[in-house]
Amino acid sequence: MGRQFSVTTLTILYCLLGAVSVVIAAAWCAHYASYQFIKNRALRERKWDYNICCGTTDGGGINADIMKHGEVPRFELITDVTKLAHPDGAFEHVLCSHTLEHVPDPEAMFRELRRIGSHVTILIPPLWDFTAALQPLEHQVIFLTMKSRHENRLPPFIRYWPARWLQAALGQRIEADSLADYSNTRLRQVADYLMPLGFSASAVLCLQKQPSGFVLFGLACLLLWASKALRF
Repeated sequence: MGRQFSVTTLTILYCLLGAVSVVIAAAWCAHYASYQFIKNRALRERKWDYNICCGTTDGGGINADIMKHGEVPRFELITDVTKLAHPDGAFEHVLCSHTLEHVPDPEAMFRELRRIGSHVTILIPPLWDFTAALQPLEHQVIFLTMKSRHENRLPPFIRYWPARWLQAALGQRIEADSLADYSNTRLRQVADYLMPLGFSASAVLCLQKQPSGFVLFGLACLLLWASKALRF
């Protein structure tokens, strides 16, 4: 009886850790596709006359943000994303990447972007990038769309009230392009790319009921912590 209980408990643990590993690895892949692959492809496709909330990226024209996150050329400091110091139709191509979900009134910001830009491209976290779309410490709205890129239109959204209450108590966290500039965060980069591999291997081993799956799960958790906490 006791041995049967131990075997059943161990099987449940294997299934649980395997499922958690699959979810984390899938979430990393979705987030990479949304925040890195799609974003970098957009940045490379043309010169962006106005790259608002640029973080550490260079769009080729004016790079604007509410604070300076890194060394970027032609930087413009802005104080209000709903009142930009440029005349109507000042720019042909405007890029706004992963910003509208952070502001309390996306419609007001989007109207301002349409005022200064003839063609406005926005990138937002789609619902399939669920760890970003439901980020409670940074985002104030949830966009109800499966597309990351939108041209000259703002997709429907709902106000993320639990996140707003949490941010009112703890403050809103803004981490611009945490994976974009690794000039001083090489170990963090290594940890970030090894982490999904570790969880994927852990999922396979747990599926096969191999004890080494537990070890790999622990190492992958350590890599997950390092990918968020390291600053070198």
